[in-house]
Amino acid sequence: MVRNLRVTNNSEDFVRKAKNTNRREVDSLKRKFVTEEEKEMKRARQRQLRSEKKELNDRGPRNAKPRYVAMGFDHVASSADVLPLVNSCRNCNAKKFFHESNSFYCSNGQVTLVPNVVPEEMFDLFTSNNEETREFLMYIRTYNTNFDFTSFGVKCEREYAKSNMGVYTFRVQGQIHHFINNLLPDKEHPSYLQLYFYDTDHEVQNRMHCSDRMKETILARLISILAKNPYASFFRTLQNKENLEDHVVQLVSSVSLDQRVFNMPTTSQVACYYLDR
Repeated sequence: MVRNLRVTNNSEDFVRKAKNTNRREVDSLKRKFVTEEEKEMKRARQRQLRSEKKELNDRGPRNAKPRYVAMGFDHVASSADVLPLVNSCRNCNAKKFFHESNSFYCSNGQVTLVPNVVPEEMFDLFTSNNEETREFLMYIRTYNTNFDFTSFGVKCEREYAKSNMGVYTFRVQGQIHHFINNLLPDKEHPSYLQLYFYDTDHEVQNRMHCSDRMKETILARLISILAKNPYASFFRTLQNKENLEDHVVQLVSSVSLDQRVFNMPTTSQVACYYLDR
């Protein structure tokens, strides 16, 4: 009985080993089949990628660099979406965007704007190819701020303005306002609108105190250009005023004034009715 029991146990072990062996062989075949299938899919993907590369290279110009298409990014645009070109406004010659109406800029010629003529010296300072122009364009914001009449006041979100956190963002919280200085400087050096009429014999030197990035030659050119500016000319007349400490500058923004009555007439003839009672 013991012998038969041992034989039975050996038989069961043999069957169990046989089943395990068959299972391992089946698993091995499955892994081999899956591996071969994955390799075939990978080879097919590579063939498709080579075909797309060749098609793009054949379609482009001869001297153009080959463009490659990454698999899995079919939803990403491969070229810029350019809007259709439209004709300029026939009345004011303004360049229009697609779907903009004909009356968007000048109401079909009803509004006439004075052409903005750029001074020749200013145009030369922007477009020349010399060291002075490159210096001016590099620090153009500094020069622009130096000729401001008022200071700029705003509460800025500093968290969004950090240059090390992606795209630079200038985010304003609250109302934008401007500060107007007194006509006479409280400090040793004048600033903002005071620079236009206070100690004009040393104007370049006074402006140089605002920033060490600027050059005297560029400042002198800008002062000469702004000599024809009506607002700058008005402030320069204040140097002939007596007792400036008794005067102040205010911004008048009364909503009761109808600004349209100050517009220049667009016709040379004016007609009116006169009722005699």
